[in-house]
Parts: sequence; structure tokens; C-alpha cells
Amino acid sequence: MRIKGYLESELYVESFFHPDLNLDIEELKDGDIVQLYRFLEEKLKIKIVFSEEEISASMPSEEIKKHLIIKDDQTPILIRKMLIYDEDGTKIAYSIGYYLANRFVFNLNISR
Repeated sequence: MRIKGYLESELYVESFFHPDLNLDIEELKDGDIVQLYRFLEEKLKIKIVFSEEEISASMPSEEIKKHLIIKDDQTPILIRKMLIYDEDGTKIAYSIGYYLANRFVFNLNISR
């Protein structure tokens, strides 16, 4: 689990890793886990080749409101779910991020 913010919390992310990675919980609390892909590739030497992602808009739960410091009932969020695979097709990580909808833009490049 990690929280990223600037002047206020803008993003709350929970990440779950494959148990075979044998990650040290202290390593996961390290401030270096700013970008999940970079952490997996540089720190764990895992080559990421594919991810499935889903982005949806929603109203936040009470728990997410606390993490993002939302005080009203009219602030929407974006929810980004990612399932990340390595070069062997193994599911390495699942991550779900909650973003303040008025602070983020997602750009997608799709090639085939």
C-alpha cells in the first residue's frame, strides 16, 4: 500500500505482489516505490511485458475519502486497476489506484 500526494493527497494506491517474489515488507515501505513498473524492473529485476488495465469513474467509498482527504459527497474519482505480467506470462502484481478525477489525465497509446 502506498500514498502519493503533493500539497494534498491526490492518489492512493494499493499493490499486491505474487507471493513467490518473497518481498521484504520494509522494502515495500521504501520511498523508492514511486512508480510500480520501475520498482519491479530495477529493484526486483523483473521484465514486465504486458499489463491489463481498466479505468473507470466512480464516487469514492468512505475509506477512500479518508485516504484522499475528500470532505464532500460530490467529488468523483478515477479507479485504475492493473494486472501486471512478466516475460513468462506470470502474474506478478495487481495494483488498484484511486485518483482525484479533477487532477489527472490518462493518455493511452495503442498499437497493434
